[in-house]
Amino acid sequence: MNDTARWALLGAIVLFVLYLVLKSMFRLRPMVPRSPEARRRLAEAKARAVAESADPTARAAAWKEAARIAFVDLKRANLAASFAARALSASMDDAEAVELLTKGYRRVRRYRTLEKWLWRCLAHGAGGAYETAHRELIALYDGPMRRPDWARALRAMRPGA
Repeated sequence: MNDTARWALLGAIVLFVLYLVLKSMFRLRPMVPRSPEARRRLAEAKARAVAESADPTARAAAWKEAARIAFVDLKRANLAASFAARALSASMDDAEAVELLTKGYRRVRRYRTLEKWLWRCLAHGAGGAYETAHRELIALYDGPMRRPDWARALRAMRPGA
C-alpha cells in the first residue's frame, strides 16, 4: 500500500469517527421531561373522548384537549396531530381542530397528510373550519410545498362560496 492510499484511508477513518461523535452528540440531547401529571390528564381526555360516543361535539372537545396536552405539555407533535385528526373526524366544522392539526403536522413536516385533511375540510364546506382550512392551504402551498400556482388559484376562490 502506497502513501497516498494510506492517507486516504486515514482521512476516511477520521471522517467516520467525526460522524460517530456528532451523531452521538445529537442523540444525547436532553429529552423533554415526561410529566406524569400531563400523562394522567391525557389519559383522562382520551377516556372522555371514548365515553362521549353519542355527542360528536363533546367527543371533539375531548380530542382537542388531548391534542393540546400532547402538543404543549408532552412536546409530541405527531401524537397531537393524530388527536386533532380524531377531533376533526368527530366534528368537521371545528376551526380549532383544524388549527391544532395544522400546527402538529407542520411541526413534524407531514405536509401531504396535512394537505389531504385540509382538502377534506374544504369539501365539507362548513363555516370557520372552511375558512381556516382555506387560509392554511394557501400558506402551505406558498410555503413548504412550493406550489404558487395552486396558492393563487385558492386565493381566487372566496371562502364560504
